[in-house]
Parts: sequence; structure tokens; C-alpha cells
Amino acid sequence: MSRWAPISVEADLASTTRTDRVRVLNDAFRRSFAGGHVMLSRGIATPPEERRREALAAVQSFEAFSAADDPYSEHDFGSSISPGSGAFGR
Repeated sequence: MSRWAPISVEADLASTTRTDRVRVLNDAFRRSFAGGHVMLSRGIATPPEERRREALAAVQSFEAFSAADDPYSEHDFGSSISPGSGAFGR
């Protein structure tokens, strides 16, 4: 993971809703981990580096949002299950 870096998200504020802007920002952060803080639980932070990289890559590539786990369409929560572990992102 890299240190904080500004992200640039282009959005036409006049034609987007607050929810659209929040979703764009959440997606940009989840994909890049830039412009915010990544917090790791002990279960993700302590395994070997390779498993940690796999878990973080799963979070970054997550796109399976549904109405059941994303009722406000803000893409602010996701889960990923890999063999032997699971990861949640918020």
C-alpha cells in the first residue's frame, strides 16, 4: 500500500446526485486505496504477505454489489470469500 495520494474524480456536479458522487468516490478509493486510510483487521494483517496481497486484491476488484448488501447504491460495503478466509470492506 502506498502513502496518501490525492485522487481526481471527474463528475459533473449539476447532473449527478449525492449518491452518484459518493459511489464514484467509494469506487475510486476501493480500486486504488489512494486518498484515504486502509484499515486491516488482525485476520488480514497477520497472514503471510502473499495471502494479504490476495485479500487486498479481492477487495480492489470487488464489483458484486447488490440491493441486499448495498441498499443505498453507494458501494460502501463488500465481502469477498477466498479459500480459507473472507474479507469485508467498508
